[in-house]
Amino acid sequence: MKKIIILFCAIGYMPIYSQWYPIYSANEILNDVYCISENTVIAVGNAGTILKTTNGGVTWVQKTSGTTYDLKKVQFPSMTVGYAISKFTTDNVMLKTIDGGETWTTINFGVSSVIIDIASVDQNIIYVTYKDQNSNPIFKKSINGGVTFNVINSNIAVNNIQFINDQIGFSGIQNNPGSGGNLYKTIDGGITWYSMQGDVTAFHFINENIGFTYSIIGVSKTIDSGMTYSSLGTYNVGFNKFFATAENIVWGTPMDCPLNGSPCYSIRGEMLNNETFQTDTGLPFKSLHFANPTKGYAVIDSNIYKNNTGILLGTNEIGISQNPKIYPNPTKGILNLKFPENRGLKGFNYKITNLLGQIMEKKDISTSGKNELSINTAGFANGVYQITIETDKGNWNEKFVKE
Repeated sequence: MKKIIILFCAIGYMPIYSQWYPIYSANEILNDVYCISENTVIAVGNAGTILKTTNGGVTWVQKTSGTTYDLKKVQFPSMTVGYAISKFTTDNVMLKTIDGGETWTTINFGVSSVIIDIASVDQNIIYVTYKDQNSNPIFKKSINGGVTFNVINSNIAVNNIQFINDQIGFSGIQNNPGSGGNLYKTIDGGITWYSMQGDVTAFHFINENIGFTYSIIGVSKTIDSGMTYSSLGTYNVGFNKFFATAENIVWGTPMDCPLNGSPCYSIRGEMLNNETFQTDTGLPFKSLHFANPTKGYAVIDSNIYKNNTGILLGTNEIGISQNPKIYPNPTKGILNLKFPENRGLKGFNYKITNLLGQIMEKKDISTSGKNELSINTAGFANGVYQITIETDKGNWNEKFVKE
């Protein structure tokens, strides 16, 4: 197995999440988010909250869910068909939409007490795990979009699940949310499960063979369906969810953050060409999802964040002792960009984008010994923008408000 060298960037919150910027604040706590496409996104939360945007987060519309139960997970196997569920609560509900999240109806899958998880393979095939009124684990499958469900008699008590297709799936056997348990794999639609790794709290697979896990030994990657693992690094915070945007990039969100001030953060890990695993840390998002490697959304508390770059670390990349500064912010017209005196740059270019990622202005600049530049934004509409500085030593970006 190839040797893995760990490069861990431990830096504070404020300079970290400038690639992530807040775009909406809801009335209720939000628990999950799913990108149907780059611009069409669904977020769900407490009290039956369902929010939808079709313009990349510029505006959000609350949809009628028909329930006041807390919604914990949302998933779309197609552009039009999606499912939302409560989770780890006696307030059970499963919802379905067939029009891209505009309207939702309740699915009745039998008497139960606690829904654990759902995995929708396509518009028709759904796997559901839950516990009945006697706390007995039940594993069911529907092949008609939730009209009927059949019990699968598995050789293990199936809990958290991810299915790659109708036959191949993975399950983290956890007794409580955030607790560790064995990771299993099935190749026969959930009838037989094979143990893969112990004490796993988070996992996500790109395909049948390539996946990332978080366990007692830290972050690991497998390229042979769990036969062997590359240990990528250990951290002083536990992770509850993983989402891999590519074969070499994984994002992780933490378990419930403690009140005693212990570390709690999200991570972005990337396998670099020189076989190092570079990890950046950021805000402790509850959930995140990417439409592609560069366009993603995340939720924390009642807030929705957006990322247009696929990068967690937005500053401290230029390789100078201090970051550039922009002022005044908010601005009514002139936005000043100031580099530190010791920047050592040969030149740079900047671009300004709006919340849709559209480029409003882009220029190449020769430094000529100067460390300050004035940009006229008087012609911009009022709103939130992002300026990105690209240099020979790296990139930096920050958001600003035009009033």
